Amino acid sequence: LFGLGVVPLVGTAYRLVSRSREILEIDQQAPQLDKSRSLSQQVAVYVGNLRDQIDTIARTLEVEAAVGPFKDRLARIRDAKALERYVGGSSAFNSISIVDASGSGATSGIQLNEPSIEPLLQEGVVRGLQGRPMVSHPIFWRTLQEPVLVLAQPVRAEERVVGVVLGVASLGQLWNMTREMGQGGLFEVYVVDG
Repeated sequence: LFGLGVVPLVGTAYRLVSRSREILEIDQQAPQLDKSRSLSQQVAVYVGNLRDQIDTIARTLEVEAAVGPFKDRLARIRDAKALERYVGGSSAFNSISIVDASGSGATSGIQLNEPSIEPLLQEGVVRGLQGRPMVSHPIFWRTLQEPVLVLAQPVRAEERVVGVVLGVASLGQLWNMTREMGQGGLFEVYVVDG
């Protein structure tokens, strides 16, 4: 009698516990997937917005192509400090530069003497002068203690590339969003590159 009463009870309890565990796992996975999907969309929008801003600066320079030689326009931009409105304050950009094929140009924002960022800026110039835009992989900027992206967009005039717009953008806002998604340590949230 003991065997007839206990064995079915243990078997039923085991099945109920297993089923409850599966239901709990599914219930936990759904909000986590929603959070990761939401963060993924926010990252895509943020990086897309950065690319659009750099592209807008490049397209503005292309529209002004009839004004005169590109080197002269760069000198006017440098003298007027026209790039300062794109950096600082609520802007995500720490630095904006416009360079011509010889490597001279105008710069505004934090001067970057970081060995890890310098190769990405050089790669951006090379790609830009080849007519290809660039968005670098995220890299940690030790000076500011935050991750950044390097973006480059070619400037064309009369069907040839005359310069490159370079931007170094902070990913600090994404870093903060990721922390907030973790709800104070309840979840571990990661944003990783390829």
